[in-house]
Amino acid sequence: MEAVGFVFGLIPIVGIAILAFFVIGFNNDAKQGGRGKGLFSAFTYSVAVVGLGLLVGSAIVLVSLGLKSTVLPQADYFFSSPPELFLMEDDGGPKVTVSECTDTCTFTTADKNNIRTWLNSYDQWRLTNRSGSTNLRGELASALAFFIVAAPLFFTFFRMLQREAARGQAIQGMRSFYFYGISVIGI
Repeated sequence: MEAVGFVFGLIPIVGIAILAFFVIGFNNDAKQGGRGKGLFSAFTYSVAVVGLGLLVGSAIVLVSLGLKSTVLPQADYFFSSPPELFLMEDDGGPKVTVSECTDTCTFTTADKNNIRTWLNSYDQWRLTNRSGSTNLRGELASALAFFIVAAPLFFTFFRMLQREAARGQAIQGMRSFYFYGISVIGI
């Protein structure tokens, strides 16, 4: 997926952020509710952050693919190099290329088979290289799969956090840090 190649540079930063969320959530909740409560809260915050990251990333890819297919159709083209023609060497005579050859050229049977195979490969390359939609369909399927998995994951764990806050627990430093972090990420 070329559309999300920039995400790979963010993996260490996201990993450090998840670790920070986990440690802060564990420390804050362990002080008030014990070690088990701290682990549960840290896990819930971490899964919610991962779900949010997947949700936002897949939404960005879906918007990008939508723009590529409607507004900017030329942005989707990816041209691979055409297949190359390999001919056998002569018996020491000058090398003759196909473009220089006339009726007087003598090709071996292997060369004729190579040329036939190359022409078929070249025709196939021309047909497949014109349709950028194959690449687009694969990226769309991946982005939709991430979105379908991430949406319930994020909303389920985020709802668990909201219920926990509604039970009358005091707003902890981690929760406000988390919500401020979500606001900054959303901007």
